[in-house]
Amino acid sequence: MEKSKGLSVTRINKLKLFNYRNHKELRIDTDKNFVLFHGRNGTGKTNVLEAVSLLSSKTGFRNSNLQSLINNFDLKKILNFGVNVEIMSQNKLINIGVGLVEKNNRVKKFIKFQKTNVEKNVEDIFKIFWVLPNMNNLFQSRSKDRRDFIDAMISSFDKEHNKRIRIYENLQKQRISILKDFTTKKNNLKWLDIIEREMASQAVIISEKRMNLYDLLNIILEDQKEQLPRIKFFAVSGIEEQLKNVPALTIEEEICKQLTENRKIDSLIGKTRYSAINSDFKIQNFEKNTDAKNCSTGEQKVILLSIFFSFIKMLKKQNIKEIIFLLDDIFSNLDYRYAELVLKSLSELKIQTWITDIEMKIINEGSIFYNQTKFINIEDIQVKK
Repeated sequence: MEKSKGLSVTRINKLKLFNYRNHKELRIDTDKNFVLFHGRNGTGKTNVLEAVSLLSSKTGFRNSNLQSLINNFDLKKILNFGVNVEIMSQNKLINIGVGLVEKNNRVKKFIKFQKTNVEKNVEDIFKIFWVLPNMNNLFQSRSKDRRDFIDAMISSFDKEHNKRIRIYENLQKQRISILKDFTTKKNNLKWLDIIEREMASQAVIISEKRMNLYDLLNIILEDQKEQLPRIKFFAVSGIEEQLKNVPALTIEEEICKQLTENRKIDSLIGKTRYSAINSDFKIQNFEKNTDAKNCSTGEQKVILLSIFFSFIKMLKKQNIKEIIFLLDDIFSNLDYRYAELVLKSLSELKIQTWITDIEMKIINEGSIFYNQTKFINIEDIQVKK
């Protein structure tokens, strides 16, 4: 097994799929840092990456209905459905299986660690991150998509972050429910005060976490040695902008004031007009002296990858080194210079990366990454339906 400067790389050594989407049976063995799947569109390259993502997300990176993962959508095959992975992490072999079970007319996912009696979570062993084609529009999409992007990164190392967001959203629903049947009784007013105070407290913590991530990423981006575009995060809305100069308690009081003043209109429209956690950010590209959203499609891909690379560096500084990276169709429309920069950055990060591409030309025989790569023509290894 390859090692770089004496450091072991967390790798998936074996992957087996059974009745997974268009793959009746698929077996993959690799000992490389790059795993490149190539072949025509529609042959199931993305399905392989999705199966890997199923280890660390409820329904895979497509957020699919679990039933749709079963080959030919036949529930009779549910017992024969499976994703089996052998992973080398911290010089130990770990076997993990993912299966589906029908319970109360619903299909549910379960994860089983083989040959071990110890209860574990996959996230405690290794983490999986991915960049998908739909992320290419991140800088032009809704602010909610950008918030979800940032929150997903924070939650990978702060397990309480998503919980705080759920608490805030549940409090928001409770507040609207009370306002719909609102009376000026003392108990109602007291309960609203408590809810709004807690909403303000959670909002400040959530915003602080986002702002802290921007700061940490900016430090790494400023210090990056790679020839990637020079970029920087800026908070452009929400209370993150205030956190640098205004005390948290003052911000909490202002949020409470806003919520109190908006009670009447919120009761009429049936939703919270002022949501303290609806923030946004922008990325400044200093190479072009412009906002990332105004850059070309290829440049935006590289900026997005640069953010992920910086994030992975940040995790490694926090001693989180067990990482698998998935890149789905990222190299299309990317010129050769940028493709080389991306591959060089990935190699230096010392993480295993699974890549899909129609052709294998992004890593040719003359490339310095050729010997680090396992090339898999998905059509050659498929067991047909």
